[in-house]
Amino acid sequence: MVLRFADCELDLDRVVLRRAGDEVRIEPQAFDLLAYLVARRGTMVRKEQLLDDVWGDRFVSESALTTRIKAVRQAVGDNGNRQAIIRTVHGKGYEFVAAVESDDADGVASPAAPVTGLGIALAPLIGRDAQLADLIAALSHHRLITLSVRAASARRRSRSSSRVRSRRTTRTVCTSSSSCGSSTRKRPPRRSPPRST
Repeated sequence: MVLRFADCELDLDRVVLRRAGDEVRIEPQAFDLLAYLVARRGTMVRKEQLLDDVWGDRFVSESALTTRIKAVRQAVGDNGNRQAIIRTVHGKGYEFVAAVESDDADGVASPAAPVTGLGIALAPLIGRDAQLADLIAALSHHRLITLSVRAASARRRSRSSSRVRSRRTTRTVCTSSSSCGSSTRKRPPRRSPPRST
């Protein structure tokens, strides 16, 4: 699929960026970042989401994201002052703002529709059908919900006794793409004083 914006062409299948008909050298991660922003055009994408989705499990500082954004802007002929293609939402994230046209399967150019809304990925929840139904009902009425659960795991000390360690995990579930902060926060496990036996 080829996406066109300003004087650029982004060929997602061949992983090529062209500007004014000439191929532009761009690092693979910068290309992935550009493709990610174009796919979510018209929507502000939070820095945390970009770091999670583009870099995955690797630990990367925010300055690496800023450096890649600068490289992408240079590659498409934009800069931090003009922001005609990529707009900075200070302290929050970035938004791809240029109009985009895409080639259909027939090779006919048409305006590409922006992607909106949040995707929801559900992992199997065993034995929690009632709680899951309550959560889905609450999500339809509230924009932000915080879940607090207790997870316990048993660890054998000896044949006759077992010790249970538990940790508290808090998850914030957002139902709109605006004004939702970090999506996952973990509290450290509570430490209990050692028991004397």
